[in-house]
Amino acid sequence: MCGITGIINYPESDLEVSKELLDKMAAPLINRGPDQQGIWIDKFPSFNIGFAHKRLSIIDTSEHGIQPMLSVDKDISIVFNGEIYNYRELKKELKNYNYRSSSDTEVIIAGYLEWGEEKLLEKLDGMFAFALFDKGAKKLIIARDKFGEKPCYYFHDEKVFAFSSDIRSFYELKQKFNLSKIAFSSYLSELCTPSDQSI
Repeated sequence: MCGITGIINYPESDLEVSKELLDKMAAPLINRGPDQQGIWIDKFPSFNIGFAHKRLSIIDTSEHGIQPMLSVDKDISIVFNGEIYNYRELKKELKNYNYRSSSDTEVIIAGYLEWGEEKLLEKLDGMFAFALFDKGAKKLIIARDKFGEKPCYYFHDEKVFAFSSDIRSFYELKQKFNLSKIAFSSYLSELCTPSDQSI
């Protein structure tokens, strides 16, 4: 179990994507990843982006498995929570990538570069949530396994887009959140919330 969080700010935002902000967003994830924390930030003319990761070291406990993880050319950045059960088999298919770790995280990067996002997601067998940023395409991909075993929440308005393994990360966005009566009622009666809402 690990914890992931990240943010993109747009020009209208007064939130600065900084180490301090990402530290605060990652703080609620400590129970998910007590071993290490990593932060990555990149800045562009029209937006800034940052990832934070709280790590529970299981596969590749060396420094090569630390996240956020970058591709060899530093064009792909990823934060990953979970386990890819078939990563060894996928690694055998993805021989053209110059691996620096023995982690399943790096296999996701290699698979994205080789196959693109749709085929990659078809091939992944596991329980996972990840965010991958493609610098060349200026594209953020957030995905989780089909059964939603690993949590991944997101918040979006005209100023920021944020995601996290724990909804408490969004307190740092300085937004006013209201209780959704519909989602809360559903939780009390069905023990879940509608798929397009949160409490």
